[in-house]
Amino acid sequence: MALIAAAIAGASLCASMSSSIAAALMDDEDPKKPTGSKDTIKLPKGRYVRLTFDDVTGKSLKWVLIVSELKVYGKDGTTNLALNKPTEVSGLHSAQLPAAAGVDGNVDTFFHSLTATDVDFFEVDLGEEVEISKIEVFNAGTDNRMAAGGPGGPGDKGAHIEIKDADKTVVKKTDPIKKIANKYTYDFNVKTPKWA
Repeated sequence: MALIAAAIAGASLCASMSSSIAAALMDDEDPKKPTGSKDTIKLPKGRYVRLTFDDVTGKSLKWVLIVSELKVYGKDGTTNLALNKPTEVSGLHSAQLPAAAGVDGNVDTFFHSLTATDVDFFEVDLGEEVEISKIEVFNAGTDNRMAAGGPGGPGDKGAHIEIKDADKTVVKKTDPIKKIANKYTYDFNVKTPKWA
């Protein structure tokens, strides 16, 4: 009798373990389970964040940048590390539209580039290399005045973000902005980041 009870208990234990293993395997393959969680994604790390264009022709690109605000968020995802930080730009359209307006925290002010002899850019110095979780670019308008292009009209002008380390070496480059919007967001916390 004791032998039968032991056999039943053993069979019960095996069935229980099989169920646990199967459940664990199913959990790993669950299509509803989120992928690319923050603990498995390596965030880009850099000091300089530059909004610019691709120089695909090897010639001057006569497209302006009009940036209402460039926000760069650290690992916590809540602190704008670009706020009131030093900027470097390709050229200044006028004193009334300064580079500092692009990082002053006010989306009602904006920076306007000069359309320089080289590719226009707007760059913020975060002061040190930090992990970057998200970047937001606020457009100064949804007509011809856009962070993604300029005076030739709306469309894809190849505007993108470059993240550089302390030596100004590019460590990450986003894909181009391909739409017209008031705000563009690039979230590095997802498995395949893209502009939204």
